[in-house]
Amino acid sequence: MNSGFRFLALATAVTLFTSCAHNCRCGNESSAASSTVKSTPTAAQINGAPIVEIQAQNATQPRAHFLNAKIAPNAGSALVELQATLGDGRTFNLLSNKTPVDFETALMSARSRGDRFATNVLFEKGASANLWPLANRLRGKAIDADTLEAVVQGQKVRMPLNLGRGTGQTPVHLHGLLYDQAPLKVERPEASTVRTTYRLPSDSKFWVGTSEVVITQTLHETSYELHMKTTNVGQTPVPVSMGAHPYFISPSGDRTNFRVRIPAAKMVELDGFKNVFPTGKLLGLRKGSAYDFNPETGSPLRNELYDNLFTDLKTIAGGFAVAELTDEKANMRIRLTSTTKNIVGVQLYAPPPTPETGAFVALEMVTNLPDPREDLWKKTPTGMQLLKPGESAEYGYKIEISNLK
Repeated sequence: MNSGFRFLALATAVTLFTSCAHNCRCGNESSAASSTVKSTPTAAQINGAPIVEIQAQNATQPRAHFLNAKIAPNAGSALVELQATLGDGRTFNLLSNKTPVDFETALMSARSRGDRFATNVLFEKGASANLWPLANRLRGKAIDADTLEAVVQGQKVRMPLNLGRGTGQTPVHLHGLLYDQAPLKVERPEASTVRTTYRLPSDSKFWVGTSEVVITQTLHETSYELHMKTTNVGQTPVPVSMGAHPYFISPSGDRTNFRVRIPAAKMVELDGFKNVFPTGKLLGLRKGSAYDFNPETGSPLRNELYDNLFTDLKTIAGGFAVAELTDEKANMRIRLTSTTKNIVGVQLYAPPPTPETGAFVALEMVTNLPDPREDLWKKTPTGMQLLKPGESAEYGYKIEISNLK
């Protein structure tokens, strides 16, 4: 990320959290519902500001349920921990084998090596990053060592060149701008909810126009809910899409125990897993193939890399998308359900397990196809929206946990 933008973000965060500490208020001062933002007992920080914890209310039932969630406001409100119990006395972090301290340690290590895009480690190592104003990859022309330029929805946009920086490599941006941003506001309507607001100003080096996004995260006994609302608050059109990048680790420690269900009719054709670039074509799913995750009971993952977007989704009543992950040995089901109807696809990312990362699967509900340039996809709608001044778009989904029996 551009160093000037980075320092501005950190300065904003320091001001925000210092104000909270002295005034016992945060964000919208006129809101009687707002309350103090506290650090965790370990005082863990990410990107220079304390993480925020939300707690499930009355989480006492004897079956699978959530306990608490930890969120990093200075990393675009990335979800860095989601504690749950299966009802048998064991507790675990549903997302990864990393703690907030692990993430901050990895960030500090990357910065000490001079990595200009150190915050990549958040979505690389198990945090559930929020993706805005773009999800997945975007190819373009490198205009300097840190920036690429592309045309999306007829608008010339610029993004951090956080992939494909080597000699002879294709310049690529991945996953949007949020994970390196500090919020304008942090609000706590109740112990189970945190609401954060971010703004991309017109004088930013990246993207185009002026837009805001409000992210609301709420934790219930058996569900975690994310809602994003982005608004064009400027004077020119702004293209936008949204998504989230939750990882799910196997409580039994063995990825072969996972079964995945993604009801879909098509998948994005790729040029291979070295680049993971879409070709601009969609492929039909052959029944019984390695990429057929349509069966009601799900399909097992083979011991290979998956990094595929499934589209033409078969929605449930109301037009909402759904995906499921089960671990029979752990007696656990994870169900993702969209709460908005604009989900274009579900990205499945599941590399072979390593001792460092453990066994995990990422299921990402997104509102755009990867590399959403019209010159690539031609007449195929990419899911990108072009917001006129004053217009808004929303995105939401929930994660539910339950026992299988």
